[in-house]
Amino acid sequence: MREKGFFQRIYGYVRSVHPETHIYLYIALVILGIIWYALYTSYMLERLTTYSKASTQAHAEMVSDVLFSDLSQYRKHSIIQGIVEDFDMPIIFTDEYGEPHIWWNIYRRKGLFQREKIAYDDDSYETIQYLRQKVREFENTYAPKLVYAGNSATRMGWLYFSDSTFLSGVRLLPFFEVFFVLIIILAIYIVLKSILFSERRSLWIGLAKETAHQMGTPITSLLGWIEYLKLESTSYESDFTLDYDTMEEDSFPNKVNDIASDMERDIARLRKVANRFELIGSKPSLRPSCLRKLLEDHGAYFSRRVPVFGRKVNVAVDIKNDLPPVLLNSDLLSWVFENLFKNSLDAMDKAEGEIYISAEHVKVDRVVIVRHRDNGCGVGKDKRNTVFSPGYTTKRRGWGLGLALARRIIQTYHKGKIYISWTKKGEGTEIVIELPVAPQAKKGAVHADEA
Repeated sequence: MREKGFFQRIYGYVRSVHPETHIYLYIALVILGIIWYALYTSYMLERLTTYSKASTQAHAEMVSDVLFSDLSQYRKHSIIQGIVEDFDMPIIFTDEYGEPHIWWNIYRRKGLFQREKIAYDDDSYETIQYLRQKVREFENTYAPKLVYAGNSATRMGWLYFSDSTFLSGVRLLPFFEVFFVLIIILAIYIVLKSILFSERRSLWIGLAKETAHQMGTPITSLLGWIEYLKLESTSYESDFTLDYDTMEEDSFPNKVNDIASDMERDIARLRKVANRFELIGSKPSLRPSCLRKLLEDHGAYFSRRVPVFGRKVNVAVDIKNDLPPVLLNSDLLSWVFENLFKNSLDAMDKAEGEIYISAEHVKVDRVVIVRHRDNGCGVGKDKRNTVFSPGYTTKRRGWGLGLALARRIIQTYHKGKIYISWTKKGEGTEIVIELPVAPQAKKGAVHADEA
């Protein structure tokens, strides 16, 4: 057996703590990733805000220095226009009493998504009132700059300014991120809920069909035996004196016991099928048992049944001697192995087929691994997980429930794993089942249930 890697060992240890621990681990990693992303984004936004505020202060200083400098009026207008338009910074210059006189990049909202820029020569009463309101807002954001006339100490007024449109948008970025994350989570939830509902619906439909199919085989067999008994008994109705010494071995009376035995097996099969479906709808009881007898019985049973399918198939079973007991329900686990055998027989496309069953104990992971391998037609690598979904089938008359039920029995009821470990088109498939060792199983315990 190939030695497991470091991450495989870690994963095996996590699974040994609790079968669902790996799911909680994935959720914890996702939550930690989201927290790290939120903290990193907050840090970057804080840095960006600091730089933007510093840039805003610097631009305001430049406007303040240029506003009443000794430069020509045209030159001052050009410089200020370049500063405030390129940086998209709103500016209002007032006199010492707070009355607006000059402004740039001041917008008035006209609707929910529309706004208009206030012209520099609009001195209407409504505009001046609006500018006074903006001055009070700007004062709460940045401290106003006192503007002097040139190099003199003459005070000309105050320069009020605020964040650029870019910086205002940056501050809203976390809210947009939270909104979109919630939308994505909601979409994932809706999709998963829809998939779960679809799977449940497919499962119930398939379960009903599988019930009919499972019951149909032994019922048909019983009806056939009844018809046979009627036909054979008719031919003996006139003969009331039977000489048992001269009776042929294949005569009707001698066949009755064989027919009765076959009918008893069919009735037992019906009882077993009914019990299986009853267990699917409830929590089955598990008890420590060894897989050896179960696997050997199934191998022997299908070896006898293979000729009925009209194929030449060699069934080989290789069970190690050191298998510890595992917690299992024999009825449900038998159902799993029957499905695997039937799928292998259906997949046989060669003159001579092979089915190989092996079981071994992996002490490191405390699991018993069962390998079911055949040389049938195989499946595509992209279908490794799809084959276990309810409704998936490659058979013309199949319902796609066998492997779906097998996965539910192994993972939900036995807390194990079932997966395709190897497959190749035209060469075959290997399905692996991992079952955890029973907690009370001592090291080296063998054949706990064979007695």
